[in-house]
Amino acid sequence: MNFLLKNIELSLSEAHLLAGEKLFEEQKVTALVESERNLWVADVEGFEAEIQITPSRVKACSCECEVFLNDKMCGHVAAGLLALRRRVSEKKKGVKRKAGKRNQYQKLTVNAILDQADKEEMSAFIRNYAKRNRHFTIALKTRFAGAVPMYDNAEKYSQLVDLVIKSSRNKNEEISVPGIKQILATGKDLLGQAYDSIALEHFVEGWAVLFALLNRVVPIANKLAYETAAFLEFTDRVFDGVEMLLDQPIPPSLQEDVWQFLLQTSNRLSFRGHDRVIHVLKLLIMLADDSSRRKQLLHTVDLEWKRQHLLTRDHTKQLLVCKLEILSKRGFKSQLKVFFEEIASSPDQILFAVETAFENGLVAEATLLADKGLRQYEHPLFQYKLKTYLLEIALQKEDQKVVVGLGKDCFVFSGNLKYLRMCKQYFEGEWESFLGELAIDVANQNPKKKNEILADLYAEESNLEMLGEIIRKRDSLKILMKYDHFYLPKNQKELEVIYKLLLDKYLSNHLGIKPTEKILKIFAHLRKQNAHDLVEKLVRFIREKYPQRMELAMELLTL
Repeated sequence: MNFLLKNIELSLSEAHLLAGEKLFEEQKVTALVESERNLWVADVEGFEAEIQITPSRVKACSCECEVFLNDKMCGHVAAGLLALRRRVSEKKKGVKRKAGKRNQYQKLTVNAILDQADKEEMSAFIRNYAKRNRHFTIALKTRFAGAVPMYDNAEKYSQLVDLVIKSSRNKNEEISVPGIKQILATGKDLLGQAYDSIALEHFVEGWAVLFALLNRVVPIANKLAYETAAFLEFTDRVFDGVEMLLDQPIPPSLQEDVWQFLLQTSNRLSFRGHDRVIHVLKLLIMLADDSSRRKQLLHTVDLEWKRQHLLTRDHTKQLLVCKLEILSKRGFKSQLKVFFEEIASSPDQILFAVETAFENGLVAEATLLADKGLRQYEHPLFQYKLKTYLLEIALQKEDQKVVVGLGKDCFVFSGNLKYLRMCKQYFEGEWESFLGELAIDVANQNPKKKNEILADLYAEESNLEMLGEIIRKRDSLKILMKYDHFYLPKNQKELEVIYKLLLDKYLSNHLGIKPTEKILKIFAHLRKQNAHDLVEKLVRFIREKYPQRMELAMELLTL
């Protein structure tokens, strides 16, 4: 459910709308109260209809009646929506509702009491009750803190958060499980208020709430033994709220306040736990929009970079991203060159930097670092890893020539067929000639794995002649079993020749039960591929040339 409050008539069915209009006109909506922020409860003919809204849209509704249970809508809800629309309209126009005769109720409900009770008496009751009930006090302050004018709004919300944290501690001054849940519940309520303030362009109020949550609540994550995942998820949403704020046209003075707070926070030990500082660094990058701020952030990052052996891998990655983001801007060219030389002093550092830059979309920096690493270090595995990143970048740019060249190199080293397929997709020219060059490169550059790689190559290209040649050279029944399905069923005769050749060599050089068991496994393997005719021919071949072996095989089958 999601429609504009002003468009009720366009969003409800005719039956429910007519029923609602009748109830509304007959003044059957006897109470309409905002029980929670943006949650309204209407008393209609003795039924309670609940309506959840945003400032202008209807998000959800419910009613106790049978009609709603069946249709998910009813006349009671429709009447409540019409009454709520009039209430909102009157509020916007500054019109006060006229006092009429006292309503008569069928049930003694909370809504009826709220609608009819004397406001002074109600205020006195709330004050007295709040003195005796800590949880009610917190809920009351959380809900209505925004209505209280204070010289320092940030201090107002900080006081509220401090109260919640203090009340969440047990006798040992530890935060209890119920206490954590209370902090989360209050925090979520405040965060909702911050989001609403930002949506309504009340940016100072929104930041006051976010500041209190960042400054007081986020550091608690380091002290929790329970509910940690839920707490970290909440803190992620707090940082999302700050990002939402920074995406708005906020005043320069407010932007400066946010910048100064985040810059100081980036060095707080309490934010290093669970890598909360990574969020801070991302926000600082968003705010570092001039030379002065970039220099400040670079200085802060450099101080942390020197301690990277104490930091997590993710934290170090984000510091690196910050440095690369800043140094890639105008005015930092010489510093970028020095930093690249520092990174290039170690192959591991280059790989780490290339991986980080690539993952964060810093394609130009990743390319420069990878090229530098390729020139500086010749170790095959190191070269291969860097080329895989350059290949991904070339694929993004759809650079055909580079994709084919790097794909070829990666296939020669790894034998992974995905690189061969990339080459084929982007290659233009005589493919057979390219395959010939590729086979030569495999033989020269990867002699230990050349037969395995070439067998995969010829199998992929359905070059059974060259595949058979590789199998014969390796003289391995195991390899033949890996590739024999490429010959079936069209090239079974050629496969029969190869099997007879290798079986003859194998049986002439091996004696005992194990070779016979291996033959039986080969036959079972071929039968799974429906090559029954081939099995019969091989049985006859072995029986004629090695009769004792075949007799032993028959005996084994009967065990």
